[in-house]
Amino acid sequence: MSRKNAGLTRAENEAIAWLAKLNAPDLSPADEARFFEWLNASPLHQAAYIKAEELWQRGDALRRVSAAPPRTFLKVPMQQWQGWAVACACLLVVGLVLLPQFNHKDSHQGYQTAIGEQREIQLEDGSRITLNTDTKLDMTFTDNARIAQLQQGEVFFDIAPDPQRPFDVVTDSGQVRVLGTRFAVRRLDADAVVTVVEGRVALGGKPADQNEFVPRLTLNANERASLDAAQAGKGAEVLDAQAALSWRNRQLIYRDQPLADVVADLGRYFPEPIRLDDPALGERRITAVIQLSDLTSTLRAVGQSLNLRVEPAQAGSGVVLLQDTSADP
Repeated sequence: MSRKNAGLTRAENEAIAWLAKLNAPDLSPADEARFFEWLNASPLHQAAYIKAEELWQRGDALRRVSAAPPRTFLKVPMQQWQGWAVACACLLVVGLVLLPQFNHKDSHQGYQTAIGEQREIQLEDGSRITLNTDTKLDMTFTDNARIAQLQQGEVFFDIAPDPQRPFDVVTDSGQVRVLGTRFAVRRLDADAVVTVVEGRVALGGKPADQNEFVPRLTLNANERASLDAAQAGKGAEVLDAQAALSWRNRQLIYRDQPLADVVADLGRYFPEPIRLDDPALGERRITAVIQLSDLTSTLRAVGQSLNLRVEPAQAGSGVVLLQDTSADP
C-alpha cells in the first residue's frame, strides 16, 4: 500500500470516528474545536470527511464504528482517491457551509422561583447557579457568549472558566462580565447590586453589542457595588460576602441593622405581609442569625432579642410585630 493510500485510509477511519462524536448528544465545545482543527489540518481529512458523510447516510459508518477493529483499513483504489480530491474543491465549499451546524448550538432556557423558594441548577457549560426567592432568569448560550438576563430577584453564580466565552449578567441598569468566579447579583427597582465571593468581576453599562462592553469598576473578593454606582465612578464597599449571601444556607445574618430594613428583607421570603405595629419600632437595631423556616417561627426569632411578639393581623392577611408588654412590671 502506498504512503498516500495509507494516509487516506487512516483519515477515513478518523473521519468516521469524528462523525460519530459530532452526532453524540454529549458533544462538548472542546471536542468541536478539536474537530475543526483536525478538518483544517489536511486535504486528506477534508476528502475523508466528505466520504464519511456518504457512509453515514447509508449506515455503513455506524457499522464500522461498532464492529471494525481499531486498525481495519478500507481498500480504496487510487483512482477513487483522485476523484475525491478533484471533487473536494467543490464539495468542501458546501461542506464548510453545512458543518457549522455542529458548532452552532445556540440554546435558550428560562428559570424561575416562587416567593420563598430557592433553586440550584447546573448549566450546560458546567457552571452552577442558585436562584433566590422570587427570581426570574433567562440563559442564552452561543458559540462565543454566555448571557444571563436577570429579570428580577437574586442569583448566585459559580462560573466555570471559559476564556473563549465570557459570562455576562445583563440587567436594565448595566452588565457584569466574568471569565470564572463566584458572585451574586440582586436586582433592585432600578439598579442591581453585585457581591463577589471569589475571583474578579467587571461592572459596566449595557452595550448595544456584547463585544463593545467597557468595564467601569472591577470588584474583588469581599467587595460589593451597584451597577449605577460603578457607572457613576464610585468605588466598592468592603464586606463579608459569605455572610451577606448566607441566604444560600437558608439563613439570614443581620449585624446592627434597623428592624425596618430586616422586616423589609424578610418580606422577600414570605408571601404574607409583615408589618410593625408602631413605626418607631423600625428604628431599633438588631444583630441576629435568622433561620428561614415558617413565618411565625422566623419572626419570633427576630423579636426575641427586642422583646417583641408576633400576632396575626386583625384586618386582612399577614402578621404584626408589636411590643410585648407581658414582661413589663
